[in-house]
Amino acid sequence: AALAAGGATVVVLPEGMLHYTPPAPMAAAEAAGRLLVVSQCALDAPWRTHAAVERNATIAALCVFLCVVEPRAAGGSPQAARHALALAKPVFCASAPGGACPLAGRPGVQSLLAADGGIARPALSAAAMPGAAQRPLL
Repeated sequence: AALAAGGATVVVLPEGMLHYTPPAPMAAAEAAGRLLVVSQCALDAPWRTHAAVERNATIAALCVFLCVVEPRAAGGSPQAARHALALAKPVFCASAPGGACPLAGRPGVQSLLAADGGIARPALSAAAMPGAAQRPLL
C-alpha cells in the first residue's frame, strides 16, 4: 500500500537475500530508492516458518506504528502486534468511515483487544497515526 501510494517501505525477509526476487513493482520501487529489503537470515538461507515468525520482532522494532489487517487468532500478525506493544509502539486495525473497526469481531483482533484492555485501536487514516508525518520510513 505504501508503494502504491508513492511512499517508501521496508521488507523484512524470512529467508536469505540470495533467495529473494522482487516482483516488478517492488523492483521499480527499490531502484527508485523507495524500498529497502533486509534479512536477518544467512545469505543463502531458504524460507523457513520459524524465520518468518522470528522476523516479527524486527518488524516491530523498525516500525513507527503497526497496522494489523485481518489477523488470525494466533500467528505472525498478533505476535508482531504484541512485540510492537512491548516496545510502546501504537497498534491499529483498519477502520471504516465513522471510525468503526470492521475487523473487531475477528478472533485475532479480539485477542489483541483483550490482551491489554483495548490497546489495538482503529485508525481513520494513515495521517492520523502517530509519527506518520514526522519520520520517514527510510
